[in-house]
Amino acid sequence: MKYLKSISLHLVFICVLLPNGISQSSIERNKEFEIGIDFARINRDWIYYNSFLYPVNGNDYIVDLIPSVFVRFQHGNNALRIKIEYFQKDYAFTTHSYDFSMGIDGNLYDSKILFGYQRSLITTRSIKAYVFTDLGCSFYRYIGTQSSFNGWTLEGTSVPFNITGLGLFVQPGIGFKIKTINRLWINVESSLFLGKDITNDDEDQIIQDKKFIPRPLSLLGLSYSF
Repeated sequence: MKYLKSISLHLVFICVLLPNGISQSSIERNKEFEIGIDFARINRDWIYYNSFLYPVNGNDYIVDLIPSVFVRFQHGNNALRIKIEYFQKDYAFTTHSYDFSMGIDGNLYDSKILFGYQRSLITTRSIKAYVFTDLGCSFYRYIGTQSSFNGWTLEGTSVPFNITGLGLFVQPGIGFKIKTINRLWINVESSLFLGKDITNDDEDQIIQDKKFIPRPLSLLGLSYSF
């Protein structure tokens, strides 16, 4: 993940320097640069598993409280978007068989880079509504142990696994911005994630390569516009 950390540092560096350059130039009043932090997301469980395994103490929807950074370049009713997301969670799965059981226990690390476009629908002094579409790529790693137990022979096995993958996705959605003080806004977005892995080394097909993930709350954070 070193390359992702480097991209994040460069993005933060741009977020700090670019507003100063914008404020000193003679740009039009309908152009804005916006930076923000996304604090929380709620989406259907991020990992997809094959039909033989079931989550241990799993929930259909989970809350992600790992902060992420986003920027927007606004021009009139149109805007370009950039966002970096990072997700980490422990996952355990097991079968429902008594004579022969299998189990998987591991940690999932998922990093995403999103580039998108948004179009304003409603624009007032205190609230804005817009639609958007993001395109991006996902880099993930699932590390853990895969085990099995035969109830008839009382024999068991346990082997480590390390799955890495790269996927592409599209994410349409709708968003709202509520003004608080000065140029500080509360941001709320809801979207639908549609993804497809283009490469992975998942020989046992633990993770499905096609993902359909509703995200009732894909962004909840604060932004400041310049």
